[in-house]
Amino acid sequence: MSPLSFSAHKPYTSVALLDIGSTSVGAALVRLSEQTDGAFPPTVVWSRRKEIPFQQAVDSDHFFQRISGALKAVLEAMSTEAKESPQAFFCTFSSPWYAAQTRIAKSTFPQSSIITPQIVNSLVDAEAAAFEAAYASHMPAESSGRAALLEQKIMRVRLNGYAVEKPYGKSAQEVDVALYISMSPQFFLDEVNRLVGEVFHRGIDQYHSLAFVSFSALRDIFPEREHFLMCDIGGEITDLSLVKNNLLVETVSFPKGRMTLMRDAVSRLKRQPEEVLSMLTLHFEGLRGEDALSPRLNEIIEQGRKEWLEAFYAAMTELRNRNFLAGDIEITAHPLMRQWIGSALSSATPPLGAVGNVKLNPHFIDAPFLRTFVSFQDAARQFDAFLGLEAVFAEKILNLAGKAV
Repeated sequence: MSPLSFSAHKPYTSVALLDIGSTSVGAALVRLSEQTDGAFPPTVVWSRRKEIPFQQAVDSDHFFQRISGALKAVLEAMSTEAKESPQAFFCTFSSPWYAAQTRIAKSTFPQSSIITPQIVNSLVDAEAAAFEAAYASHMPAESSGRAALLEQKIMRVRLNGYAVEKPYGKSAQEVDVALYISMSPQFFLDEVNRLVGEVFHRGIDQYHSLAFVSFSALRDIFPEREHFLMCDIGGEITDLSLVKNNLLVETVSFPKGRMTLMRDAVSRLKRQPEEVLSMLTLHFEGLRGEDALSPRLNEIIEQGRKEWLEAFYAAMTELRNRNFLAGDIEITAHPLMRQWIGSALSSATPPLGAVGNVKLNPHFIDAPFLRTFVSFQDAARQFDAFLGLEAVFAEKILNLAGKAV
């Protein structure tokens, strides 16, 4: 029996989700129901997230080792604490662990031809090879130039300029394919598989990028929206993605995230990272911290917010399709980021040329919102929004196996 199929003895499949970010690794065991009517949403029965140790400066030599250590820790915790074994493993990467691009492959025939899988696959393979060559040329030295394909997703096929859901067997003179491709260094996938194999004696069944997971899940959650932005505020990097006409068109990134604020506060307040995290948490929860430090902490927070917004709007101007933006922004982030960034995005005035006349409408993909679509049992400790969104996507993949996502 394929791991991506339902058991004959129980109405659900147990799937392990791994979420590998820039400063933490999350893991969850989720039950995915065979019911497709929404009566039984994905249920997270166990979860854990491991943060890597605080770094005052990003140490690239030890960055990979720290993430590997965090992954090993959550895998071992799942092995000893979860009360059932996963039938499949899904792994989702955030920046900087992957690179992705949406590419348009086109072909014109001398006369109308019957469109076959071979025609579409040849276009897809050519674009994937071109992207792999470009990506491999910019990979770090330790990767030896070896790239691994994560995703190769056909998002849309047009025949003679018209989008069609079932192109095969139809006649057309022109065909174009909108294709999302993501890749990662082979050595990183090898390490992930090695660690999973050490603990569970198996490998990863599917790899995905957070951008595509978010796009696919949110497109189903908001079926009426054709255009919106996605913003993932990570520990080290913020990714800004544009969805236009139901396509994940492009993503731009800038090197500012939660740890940018943490490092600045640790440096200027001359306090330990644990103390600073506690102070920031109290501040954003509206509780009083150390009165003597409050003005300085406020100054750090406001300055960091200003710098993040400047980088955010600069990234928006890099979007080639920015004139087609809608104001809705779906945000995935650490809970602290909601208080730090959310109100600023709602009230700030974008610089001329960033978004035209569109008013920004930020919406956080957080626990209160996701509880409609996924449930967390008590054993899962706390609701992890990233793992929750990935659970929604995993159920879709399982129920639509063999179909376009």
